[in-house]
Amino acid sequence: MRNLSLLLLLLLLSSCYNRTQEAGLYEVNDNFVVTADTMHLQMQQPMHNMPMASSVFPDSIFMLRGEELVIAQTAVIPEDSVDSVWVKVARDQQLMGWIHEQDLLSSVVPNDPISRFIYLFSLRHLPFFVCLIVLALALLLVRHVRHAHSRVFLLNDIASVYPTLFMVVLGGAAVLYAHIQRFEPDMWVRFYFHPTLNPFSLPLMLGIFVLLFWLLLILFLAAVDEVFSQLSFAEALFYLLTLLGMSMCLYTLFTMAAFYWAGIILYFVFALVALVRFFLYFRPRYLCGRCGSKMHSLGTEPALLCGHIFFCIFDWMFLRKCLIL
Repeated sequence: MRNLSLLLLLLLLSSCYNRTQEAGLYEVNDNFVVTADTMHLQMQQPMHNMPMASSVFPDSIFMLRGEELVIAQTAVIPEDSVDSVWVKVARDQQLMGWIHEQDLLSSVVPNDPISRFIYLFSLRHLPFFVCLIVLALALLLVRHVRHAHSRVFLLNDIASVYPTLFMVVLGGAAVLYAHIQRFEPDMWVRFYFHPTLNPFSLPLMLGIFVLLFWLLLILFLAAVDEVFSQLSFAEALFYLLTLLGMSMCLYTLFTMAAFYWAGIILYFVFALVALVRFFLYFRPRYLCGRCGSKMHSLGTEPALLCGHIFFCIFDWMFLRKCLIL
């Protein structure tokens, strides 16, 4: 509950960070970071009625990956058949030049932490996901060979609903993200150039997506707290690695499948199966009277911190208080 209260406070404070949504993708004085290896600039200002063959000048300069720049000026040259919009950018007082808008936007990322995270995640998430999934499967196999009763999400889960809720919400966020990409791509582009963590200042679908992001963060921290309170350090690390591997696998699956209506049906089937399976087989019905461990059934339970046999004496809401024999 302390973690939940802290994160709700963080969400409230984050609503103060809100950039006004602009009609365009950028404006003068906006800051960017170069992502291309080199970005060529033209020092001479493009002019009207200039032959297109002479629009490339030998006095070009270039900027390198990682350098920051600011938008200084824009100009529209209708005679330019390649791109009529030219943008003047500057690194400092000594280095500035002109570039086609389409070349600029393909070579830079907004100098905002949210935009840079979106860029890195969209560019490199697939190799990272594959490595994490392979690592999780390898650990799962090794752990299964050495310990037949290892805790694994959905198969031999812990007595906590937070990992299940985390996976269900993650799947919902993946489906919604794919829906936005398919039906509202311009909305996502505007969010990329003018991001905010305040869900209440965004269009409905984007606002729900940001709310799901905050909910995922809360559920993941709650799940980590539960895992380390119920398992040993080594078992907790193994459980979390397999949980992350499965979550990346599900995220990739639902992101790709949600472009088709069958993917949405698949998500609801998964959510229903995961929730029903948890409440039938892993829901904590009992508490150990000595160590407070959450248990699903009575009897000898090796996962108890105290390792004793216990029995039920009275009901208390959804949990039953138990004493040690």
